[in-house]
Amino acid sequence: MGRKPTIPIEVPSEETNGENNNSKSRGPLTSTQRILASSGFNEVSPGPYRREAKHFTKIRVQNRDVQIVHEGVDKFSNLIGSVYYSDGESTKGLAMELTKIGYAKYVEWSACIMEDEARRKLKAADLLTKKSKLRLWTNYVPAATNSKVISDNITRKVCL
Repeated sequence: MGRKPTIPIEVPSEETNGENNNSKSRGPLTSTQRILASSGFNEVSPGPYRREAKHFTKIRVQNRDVQIVHEGVDKFSNLIGSVYYSDGESTKGLAMELTKIGYAKYVEWSACIMEDEARRKLKAADLLTKKSKLRLWTNYVPAATNSKVISDNITRKVCL
């Protein structure tokens, strides 16, 4: 249930001018090691409701028939899909249910692969959850805007 320990990454130093100080030779870095070394990789701490979200997911999909719909592939060739499970007589989307109760967030770059209608519904559920300040959004404060209402009652005439 815990996280795997991170693999220490040794980056060859520029100071050796290509000389190898160790008696054993190391192979070249893998692409993942290069990316992690160059980006100053820090492991992201898990969210505050991770256990509750895992339990919610587990009781709905573990050892049950689920439907996985292939949505697409991202720029790193990762398969992106949606998980649907049966809840009595209806079929529910796992992402939608997690978002509705505040265990998940809507992320634009991830949702761009989804169909338009599904994306709009997911975003609307996220906005509703933010307004309700459920779980992940408990301390959410909307960004301040510099716009103000001029008048609540404006009447205009449109000439065509």
